[in-house]
Amino acid sequence: MPLLFPRRFRPDEVFTPRSPSVNQEMYVNRTDLERSLSNAIKGSKNIIVSGESGSGKTWLYKNVFETEGVTFESVNLSNASLKGSLDAAFKDKNDRLGEELVVEITKTGNAKVAPSGIGVEKGGSEKRTIGQKGPFETLLANIRAKSRKGGKAILVYENFEQIIDNEQVLRSVSDTIILLDDDDLSQYDVKLCLVGVPNDIKQYLSRASKNITTIANRIVEVPEVARLSLGEAKSLLRRGFEEKLRYNFSLDAEDFYKNACWKTDRIAQHIHEYGLSIAHAAQENGKIIDDAVIAKAEAEWLSQTLSADYATIENKMNARDTKAGRRNQVLYSLGQCDQENFKYTDIERIVRSEFAKNTREVSLNIAGNLSELSTGDKPIIRRTPKGDAYRFTSPKYRMCLRTMLRKAADERVEKIAQGEI
Repeated sequence: MPLLFPRRFRPDEVFTPRSPSVNQEMYVNRTDLERSLSNAIKGSKNIIVSGESGSGKTWLYKNVFETEGVTFESVNLSNASLKGSLDAAFKDKNDRLGEELVVEITKTGNAKVAPSGIGVEKGGSEKRTIGQKGPFETLLANIRAKSRKGGKAILVYENFEQIIDNEQVLRSVSDTIILLDDDDLSQYDVKLCLVGVPNDIKQYLSRASKNITTIANRIVEVPEVARLSLGEAKSLLRRGFEEKLRYNFSLDAEDFYKNACWKTDRIAQHIHEYGLSIAHAAQENGKIIDDAVIAKAEAEWLSQTLSADYATIENKMNARDTKAGRRNQVLYSLGQCDQENFKYTDIERIVRSEFAKNTREVSLNIAGNLSELSTGDKPIIRRTPKGDAYRFTSPKYRMCLRTMLRKAADERVEKIAQGEI
């Protein structure tokens, strides 16, 4: 029987960009990914879950783990990098879980110290180490102890991208994958799940290990957790604004959803951040979304989300007196590109389409421009593992390019000042 008075939600209950727990009211089912991860859990290998920052990796694995009845604990690899070792991160996790290790016991009493045990008695003590486990084994034992009998148990390594330049920790992670097959550790029957941004996690682990084949044979990768599809992203926004918050529109709702998907690049976390800003502004406007609400909310959202990325891109732009402003045209075209991985030919096609007059019968060095944008202190794109394509180092750069650059009538690219965005 339907409720006569449906529950009223607050904006921060609907749009939850950084919630550590899965917001079931707004969770987007991703059937193929969920099935792949579910099959990996039932298999014998350790698991890799990769995807761009904010793409929904954490909600995905937590939702599937809950559905499959998996007991899990997570270790943030940022903590390993900060504390100097993976063992230190394990110990910190054990401490937080309240797991105590008995390292030694002390026995006190009287002991005979004379020859042949006859003579003067003297007070003394004896120290003896008993059943000591290392931090890694202790954590595995703790996870297994929490699980139901015969249930699946997994240790999650979060934020793998934080250690790709830390050779020591990277090698330690590789070692734990191999150690799980050791007789003393295999008894706990706990698998590893590595979660991170790079889609070449296996290659990093293999390079850190002395035996590439050994690592590769112990790991299975689920398909990359990519951006939401246009339909999924629009459905998420519609569910939040219309079904949960029951807001009204004084403009074309479909155009609003389409523009929101473009500006957020359909990245789940950024959709939630954008949605929350709009929802707060609309709440103050009698629950009505109009142009003024959008302008106010977007200014706040962009200021909080993209200010650092704006500065990085600004430093990559051509000087004002550059004749063609080719670098700026390439940057603008990168923002227009909707592919995850793209080649220089893809960007050249966009440049020639967007700047037809300026590029007619002109040789363009797009490959050189992309190479320069992928190097330096803060590269905005990087080469894919095979080296034949590029992708953004962060989806926020694509979002920022779409927001801060516009094409003028003379085909020059103009930068919009931060205060005017």
